[in-house]
Amino acid sequence: MRRIGLTARAAAARRGGFTLVELLLAMTLTGVLGIASVRLFVVQHQAFVRQGEGIRRTQNARAGFDLMTREMRNAGYDPRGTAAAGVTTWSVEAFSWSADLDADGTADGDGERVEYLLAEDRTLIRREDAVDVAVAEHVTELRFTYYADAVETPATSADEIELVEVRLAYDTPPGVAGATLETRVALRNRAWR
Repeated sequence: MRRIGLTARAAAARRGGFTLVELLLAMTLTGVLGIASVRLFVVQHQAFVRQGEGIRRTQNARAGFDLMTREMRNAGYDPRGTAAAGVTTWSVEAFSWSADLDADGTADGDGERVEYLLAEDRTLIRREDAVDVAVAEHVTELRFTYYADAVETPATSADEIELVEVRLAYDTPPGVAGATLETRVALRNRAWR
């Protein structure tokens, strides 16, 4: 008959419930794990965004660099010999030229007088007929070096320039490696001078 008179503690143990201390401990652990999970997702999202921005800046710099070097090859193109086409500005920070691309005897059409330079806001600029177009952003360095021949004899005048070494550096968000793009451009149309 002692079974009928079970104590309150024995009755609670038989129901399988949790004590207040156990519930508080479980809630605390769940909260800590939840906060850690959210923080992990935030850090991963930030890394994903930085990587995406780094890729965008790299593609932007490469596209501007490729456009510039491709157009530079046209410097001095003058098939009739009447346009006086050639290199017009050749400094360490800017390069401009004229070319008679439509072979009409003048260098005054679209894309026939072009200059590339780095603006103060770190943007690579393509200037044509006093109109500036941003070609690449986040550029930290643009440098031109001029040679009179393939053995890297420094050019002393615009008429001597046969080869131009181009260096463009750009930055990326923190945690993403920046890069430098370099190439040498032979002014292939100098034969027309």
